[in-house]
Amino acid sequence: KYDLLLQARSVLEMHGTFKGINRKVQLKPIGWDDTTGRITEAQFILKWGGVLTLAGRQQAELMGQSFRQKLYPFDGLLRLHSTYRHDLKVYSSNEGRVQVTAAAFAKGLLSLEGHLTPILTSLVRKSDEVDSVLDHAGDAKQPIEKIKKRLHKALLATDPDKQELKDAIAATDATSVLDALEHLGFNPRESMRKLHEHIHSLVQQLRICVKSQRARFGVNAGSAGVANTGKLLEPDTATSQSEGGSAAASLDRVESDRNLQSIVSEDTGTALLMSLYRWSKLEKDFFQKKKDKFDLSKIPDIHDSVKFDLLHNPQLSKLRPPNLQAIFDISSALADVIVPQEYGIRPEEKKSVGSRIARSLVAKIQSDLINTVNLCMPT
Repeated sequence: KYDLLLQARSVLEMHGTFKGINRKVQLKPIGWDDTTGRITEAQFILKWGGVLTLAGRQQAELMGQSFRQKLYPFDGLLRLHSTYRHDLKVYSSNEGRVQVTAAAFAKGLLSLEGHLTPILTSLVRKSDEVDSVLDHAGDAKQPIEKIKKRLHKALLATDPDKQELKDAIAATDATSVLDALEHLGFNPRESMRKLHEHIHSLVQQLRICVKSQRARFGVNAGSAGVANTGKLLEPDTATSQSEGGSAAASLDRVESDRNLQSIVSEDTGTALLMSLYRWSKLEKDFFQKKKDKFDLSKIPDIHDSVKFDLLHNPQLSKLRPPNLQAIFDISSALADVIVPQEYGIRPEEKKSVGSRIARSLVAKIQSDLINTVNLCMPT
């Protein structure tokens, strides 16, 4: 329990004090007294939703500009906006990064100047009603769960038959899915095992980098808002022993690698520690050794994390052996198989799930169009 509290504190302290729209704290009831109806058990949910990067803001703003130029090529929208003869609404879910993206899009759409905060507060709408339209699966939840179970069962099979795997996962013969399966050797489970090995090796490499950085520059153990840092830097002896001598050999190569000098500097301490924190958690969450079970829901997280490090921590690409690149290659192929299929493997499944999810949004658009037409009709 103490470790869980430390983990909660680390999330609250990420990137400064507990403020802003990027952190979410929820108490979800999961148990009730049958007699009184009072809540007896609740789940504490703590989430740091991430921050929209500068590149993300620029992309959203450019998308708004492009949308305006294509829809109103002669700046008719700007004239409407300046005279307030329209009723413009920008809807967003409650996620902080989504709200900032919506504000950046509105800034480009309306050619506005200044910071995003006033745009967000004045133009972006978020509420439970908006969430029910934008972020509500409705009666699609049950079909999605059935599809995921079928997909995961096929992917986790030991020594799968090539044709049976293609029939179960690539029923439409989509090129992207077939290419990804080919890259995985038509054995996704074995690829997941290799992926976990590379993640484990990367964690060992990061531990060496962080320890080296601290030895040279004396960084305080509580930096970067990561709690329980000392334990984080201790290797998992059980895992290390199960990996055999290969892990130790790779560590010796990393430790003696001259490139370590270019990776470790006075400015990279926080980035290295945060990367170690992320990958340590993913290593534990992705594979449960006692149950010999992979958690396929972590594949998108692994793929996002490795892309983030390749973009924002390029110095990690210099580590040898190149675990980061191997993680990217395998996770990309797994994501190409899993992500497009979770909402339907066959065309009829995709249509059914898509129509269930979009029903509320389409009904809202239809209602708005009918109201607009009725207002324009002469009485």
